Amino acid sequence: MDAAEVVERDPRSIAAKKAKAESAKTAAKPAPKKDDEKPAATRPAPSNDNAAAERKLELIETLISANRKDKAREKLKEIIDDYAGTEAAKKAKKMLEDLK
Repeated sequence: MDAAEVVERDPRSIAAKKAKAESAKTAAKPAPKKDDEKPAATRPAPSNDNAAAERKLELIETLISANRKDKAREKLKEIIDDYAGTEAAKKAKKMLEDLK
């Protein structure tokens, strides 16, 4: 065993610490995704659509109170598009009309 190997194996050496860190990095990497895997759903389940939209409406009311009406309009349009047919979408449409 030469001097370099002794230094690298000595737990007190910087080289040993670097080697340990490198091996931890490669061990912690997730496996690459297969091309045929589908991403997880990004929208809530249909039964939760109205509840999620209602929470977003509450946040939009905060935007309106903070006089960030352009951002509020943008978010209201998203609710109308993403949650069409829900009670929250109807409220969003009314709120959007009131902002104009």
